[in-house]
Amino acid sequence: MRKTNSELSTTATTTTENQAPATSVLTEHLEALMKPILEVMGYEVVHLELETGRQRILRLFIDWLDPAKGGIGVEDCVKVSRALDEPLEAASPDPVLNSWLKTEYEFEVSSPGIDRPLRKEKDFLRFIGRETRLSTLRPLSSDELKNETYASRNPKQKNFIGEIAGFEGGSILLKVFANMGSAKSLTQPKKGVKKPKVAAAPVADLIHLPLSLVAKANLEPDFDIIDDENDDESENP
Repeated sequence: MRKTNSELSTTATTTTENQAPATSVLTEHLEALMKPILEVMGYEVVHLELETGRQRILRLFIDWLDPAKGGIGVEDCVKVSRALDEPLEAASPDPVLNSWLKTEYEFEVSSPGIDRPLRKEKDFLRFIGRETRLSTLRPLSSDELKNETYASRNPKQKNFIGEIAGFEGGSILLKVFANMGSAKSLTQPKKGVKKPKVAAAPVADLIHLPLSLVAKANLEPDFDIIDDENDDESENP
């Protein structure tokens, strides 16, 4: 068993020559196995990653079901890993799971990080009011964006950054200010340096982004929140 920072890794010991099926199908089956176990413990499955190259890695990202509990620590990763040891080692009647679990692989449990991925409706509802950076599979039409003026100004845009305003009819509602519109125009702050405050334009464009057309979405790190959490830790060691 290996533990580093907020991440825990365990290595399975059985080996076969079976090949894993398509990772999207496998992750669905793995999530179905893990989700009820984690929910009883108060956690949720944020994301599962599979690396199927020379070294097989199953990487699980977790968070609290209750946002008020704060961040995920090393002890949470250890607890979840131990709770999943037996279910992952047990013989499964599911052939899709067996094709992976009977091979040699490394299992890692980790926090989602400050740029947490957003993949499901509940993720966007949870973080209403926070900034997100996302990209779409293709430029969106005015009908899809539900904002003809914005679409005419940005006909080829696939990268967005804005404030999550809600989720409706299968689409993310994104509030985009004139100085926030394209993720390409932004630069990441250096480590340890606060992101400068940007004065929001008095009027923002509200656009709709169909979740089915979103290739990737992540929270924008909020360094004010991080600083507040660090201050709390220093006051309560």
